[in-house]
Amino acid sequence: MKTVRMLRAVLLLLTVICVFQVPNLAWGAGHPELFSQSPALGVANEEMRLSGQTDEEGGFFLALPWPGIFARGRLRNSTGALGHTFFDLILRFHGSGLRTPEEVRGFRLEVPRFLPKEIERFTILVSGSQKHFLLGDIAVEEAELPWDPSRPLRWEDFRGEPPAGSHWEGAQIHLSLSWTGEWEIQFDRGRSLWVARLVSVTTFNTMDRAKSWVLPHAKTAEVLNHEQRHFDLNEVYRRLLDLSLRKFLGTEVTGRTREEAEEKLKALLNAAFERVTSKCQEIQSRYDRETDYGRNLQKQREWDRMISEWLLDPLRAPQP
Repeated sequence: MKTVRMLRAVLLLLTVICVFQVPNLAWGAGHPELFSQSPALGVANEEMRLSGQTDEEGGFFLALPWPGIFARGRLRNSTGALGHTFFDLILRFHGSGLRTPEEVRGFRLEVPRFLPKEIERFTILVSGSQKHFLLGDIAVEEAELPWDPSRPLRWEDFRGEPPAGSHWEGAQIHLSLSWTGEWEIQFDRGRSLWVARLVSVTTFNTMDRAKSWVLPHAKTAEVLNHEQRHFDLNEVYRRLLDLSLRKFLGTEVTGRTREEAEEKLKALLNAAFERVTSKCQEIQSRYDRETDYGRNLQKQREWDRMISEWLLDPLRAPQP
């Protein structure tokens, strides 16, 4: 008897999210100068957030907070309709302070794991006493950007909205390390034990573009390079994670029950994952500390050189 199970660690179990902040400072002849605080975004009387869920074919029919007023549309991604998908629809109003249907100037659609979508063009259909905002087919793009040596970061990748009341951060990048694994579980009649064996493993290093953000005055080449090196450091430890987990390929773990064998194998993999990601977070923090978030240009160049060397040979990096 054989049972094959796949663990999608990227969903919940084995994902580490790293958030790295850049102070709200300018680079000028090597001397940082404080910027004045930006006005808060998302003023309460200019936005309204509603939640909904699409039907099987990706369509939605959402009642707005006025009698007889609705928003309609259809969600899809690059592969087809996004059925049974939760989303938030943010209504944007003109700056008059009035929150009426006539003052709606646009919408922002937010779907988990996808980039937010601004909707500024729509049709209004009046039918009897009802009014419908027709948003049409709305194509959304995956938020996670995998690390690619031929595709460096661009400021356009920082698509999240800066939080209101951000006093000192000029930018934030959200990175994650994760993995998926597949194993088989068999009952060994000779030993009267269940045997779990790791069959395959894949590791990932991604940036969440929907949660990464930058303020306009922080869009400098120095800041972008600093953030790129955070992403590169994550890639160094993704490769070390890959090496660490692949050591368990073919490893057999036994248990008196199927669940016990599976849990023991998962515990081995969990421990390896945590060792690598803990070291990754330690080195990421050290990178920020020694470069002073990229403001120490000499130290930044030293780290640029080290990280490039570690990418060529991850075993030269600080080991878990």
